[in-house]
Parts: sequence; C-alpha cells; structure tokens
Amino acid sequence: MLDISQFLLLTVGSVFLLLLFTLHIILFRPLLNHIDERENQLKEDLLNANSSTSDIDSIMQEANDIVAKAKNEARLILEDTYKNVEIESISRIDSVKKDIDIKYRSFLNDLSKEKKLLKESLLVELPKFKDMLNSKLKRI
Repeated sequence: MLDISQFLLLTVGSVFLLLLFTLHIILFRPLLNHIDERENQLKEDLLNANSSTSDIDSIMQEANDIVAKAKNEARLILEDTYKNVEIESISRIDSVKKDIDIKYRSFLNDLSKEKKLLKESLLVELPKFKDMLNSKLKRI
C-alpha cells in the first residue's frame, strides 16, 4: 500500500522547519517589533492625551476665573456709573429747581407790580367810570 518514506518525511519536516525559521526572521520578528513599537506609541499618546486633558482643564479653569473677574469688574463699573449718573442727575435737577424757583419769584414780583399798577390805574379811572355809570343810569 502506501509506504511512508523516512527520507521524504525528514526532508519535508526539515523544509517546513527551515520555512518557519525563515518566516520568523523575515516576517514575524519585524511584524512583532512593529506591533510592540505601535503599542508603545499608543501608550505614549494616551499619556500625552491625559496630560493634555489636565492642561486643558487648568486652562479652562483659568479662563473661567478671568471671565468671572471680568464680569465682577463690569458689574462694579456699571454700579459706579449708575451712582455717578444719579449724582449728576440730582445736581442737575437741583440746579433746574433753583432756576425755576428764581424765575417763579421773579414772576410773582412782576405780577404783584402789575397788580399794583393796574389797581392804581383803575383808581385813577374810577371817577370816570362812576360818571359814566351815573349817566347811563339816568338814561334808563
């Protein structure tokens, strides 16, 4: 039947082992080295990413602090401006009130002078009115 040749079996076995050894040197060793290098590079990148994340967190915290400080300063500036405007408005209102008060007093003085002049003129004209009234009454 089928005879298994020892020589052929040893030759095929040695060729197979030689092929494995050659593939190991030519293919598997560089491939494994490349896989190890890639794994190490990924670990380094992961560490860098973690440190970058912590850097980003600290920068974001610093930015938030700056924004909060700016908002606080803006609020203080607004409050100060409102106070200044309020003080300026009150002083303007007071000056306008004084001006109006002076004009009002002047008007009252002028009015009393005119009243006095009108009264004097009516008193001067009163006899004429009496005469006219008497003459009209006599006609009736």
